[in-house]
Formats: sequence, structure tokens, C-alpha cells
Amino acid sequence: VPVPGSWLEVAVCQFLFDRAAKFQIQEYRSSSYAPYAEIVGKILTDEESHSAAGEATLRDLCQADHPDPALRALAQAHFERWLRTSLLSFGRPGTPSDRRAVELGLKARHAADVIRAYLRDLQPAMEACGLSFPSRDRLLLDLPDGVPIRAENGHE
Repeated sequence: VPVPGSWLEVAVCQFLFDRAAKFQIQEYRSSSYAPYAEIVGKILTDEESHSAAGEATLRDLCQADHPDPALRALAQAHFERWLRTSLLSFGRPGTPSDRRAVELGLKARHAADVIRAYLRDLQPAMEACGLSFPSRDRLLLDLPDGVPIRAENGHE
């Protein structure tokens, strides 16, 4: 299991993983399994504050006037490394189990839709921090269509 090695890397991880957790958990808010749907609301309150804390720390460290301008390049490297892992946490889009969970009403949307929403949600904070998505080729993942990540040749 990879482990962050610096405060900056912890901030990147918190920014990505707490936000990913929020997106995953939201899918179960109206779950057909009532006990789980009930507890999800409580969990989401915590995830919102965690996600905001990671983003605020990352923004502080990536400011253009920060005393160490090399932090932004390092943040980009950490972002690329941990984005892949955060995307893996959504599961594989289009699998039988992904379809079945939606059919049974256990979760609201398919993994591909949640991934698209998650990546769109990351963009404003990324831009504020001077970060950009790596190419699909660098992520080494089979991503669904319609995500804002392009291949090295510029195509989705």
C-alpha cells in the first residue's frame, strides 16, 4: 500500500481521497438498503469537512507567491501518482457488479458516471493550484468516455 512521504503529499491525498469518498458515499444516500442509506448522511457530513481541509491545504502550498515555487511541480507529480489510485477506488466501470448494484437500487449511478462527476468536480481546485490532469496513457487506466482526460495524441 503506498504511503505519502511529505506534508504536501498528504494534502494531495486528502484532496483526492476524501473527495472520492464523498462521491462514492453519495451514491448510497438513497440506497434500497435502508440501514445503509440512513447512516450515509452522517458520514457525508464528515467527508465534506475533510475534503475542504485537503483542498485548503493544497491551495496554500501551491500559491504562486509561496516561498518555495518548486512545490507546485512536486504537487503535480504527487497529483498524477495519487489520482490513479483515487480512480481505482470507484471500481471498474461497466462490470456486471456495477450494473447489478444500480439495478438493485443499492447505489444511484454507474461507476463511469460517478468518475465523470468526480473529475469535473476536481477541476476548479486543480486550476487554482496550477495542476492539470495527466494523459490517459500515463494513468494506465481504462477510463470511461466523456472524462476530461485526454490521450497523449490529444484524443479522449
